[in-house]
Amino acid sequence: MEKLENKRDHNEQAQKEELEALTAIYGDDWSTIDETSKIYSIRLQKDYLDSVVSIELKVLLPVTYPSDDAPEYELTANFFSEEEHTETCHALDTIYKDSGGEVILFQWVEKLRECLAWKIEKENSIIQRRNYVASGSNSVDINTVLPSSGSDNEIESKVDETDNIVNGENNKSTSARGDENPEIIHGEPIVDRKSVFQAHMAVVKCVSQVARMKGVLMEKRKIMQATHNVLAYRIIDEDNGILIQDCDDDGEKAAGSRLLHLLEVLGIENVVVIVSRWYGGVLLGADRFKHYNNCASALMYQVGLAKVGNHRKHIAKGDQLNSKHAIRAITP
Repeated sequence: MEKLENKRDHNEQAQKEELEALTAIYGDDWSTIDETSKIYSIRLQKDYLDSVVSIELKVLLPVTYPSDDAPEYELTANFFSEEEHTETCHALDTIYKDSGGEVILFQWVEKLRECLAWKIEKENSIIQRRNYVASGSNSVDINTVLPSSGSDNEIESKVDETDNIVNGENNKSTSARGDENPEIIHGEPIVDRKSVFQAHMAVVKCVSQVARMKGVLMEKRKIMQATHNVLAYRIIDEDNGILIQDCDDDGEKAAGSRLLHLLEVLGIENVVVIVSRWYGGVLLGADRFKHYNNCASALMYQVGLAKVGNHRKHIAKGDQLNSKHAIRAITP
């Protein structure tokens, strides 16, 4: 009996921390349908052609979740074929089976985001092929989204991929932009139980500037010695309209992808953000993810890249930064 009570208490605490983290990460997209019955939902949507396509996930959390049972769920994805819907549900089931009794709702939501992006890319490819055949043209419109790998070591290697992905005539201008060191703005730190979180951001025009920005930060001994330096960026290439995005957890599992999702939700592009954490010796649980996102979003609002209640696409340009609120720089 005591073992069952301990497991119930563990599940209750795990659910509480997970729900707090999901609310912090997804904001109004994550909603409570019935708190007493523990029923929740999230709607993910993307613009496609002249409309908006979406996936909605409703979940019911049993008292045996996450230790013994997966959440009960209902998936609505009208944009998907029956086969694609079945495959998506199978992917969710597999995530829980492989979880070892840990919470998985964030992984479920991220998998659905991947599926929705894949579906749109698939439909775009079909349209492009039809247009190609109909026009008889030898050129194809490139509209590629490079997926997030989460690997820090790939930042430098992506320079060649992104700078040379189109024809050589654009390489010179891209390389010239990459020679510039972007201005770095630092946010106010958040302190919780001796752990310190601080965001740093810069407007960037190409992936090489992401590496340069990180390199400049790492020259500061205090930042270099941080326990984690979590990174995320989104860039629209000016010459060809390609969206380039990536993230790095730097040892803080899933923190990079959550930071990247924050940029997507705020509609911010042409920006790299790094959040440094100095561990204070006390485990923060799910609160640490709130702090990563909160200090990053606060900095975005302070420099004018995001507006409260307005998440329309916002492409950053150097002259748009309002760094007078720019908080203080960290000294080594």
